[in-house]
Amino acid sequence: MLSMFHEMGQELMQLTYKAFFDKVFLRIDWSVSGYLADDLSNTSPGYSFVTNAQNSKYYDRTAFMRGIIETSHLREEFVIALTPEGTPLLNLA
Repeated sequence: MLSMFHEMGQELMQLTYKAFFDKVFLRIDWSVSGYLADDLSNTSPGYSFVTNAQNSKYYDRTAFMRGIIETSHLREEFVIALTPEGTPLLNLA
């Protein structure tokens, strides 16, 4: 009986990961090399591993847009044209 719950939990995690990767990350590879720092003893309001200065090397505000532009099928779906300067014009419809 317990093994059924374990298998169900594993399957739910796999389905959740796949849905998140496919629908939110649009199948763009967001792998992190190294590790994410987290200070579990820091209970300050607003602290999280996202705001930890040791993780600043992972803060790249343009990564998602770059991933869309560099992936042909996503570029075709989300970018309707490029300006003469090379700036993408997004399909907002």
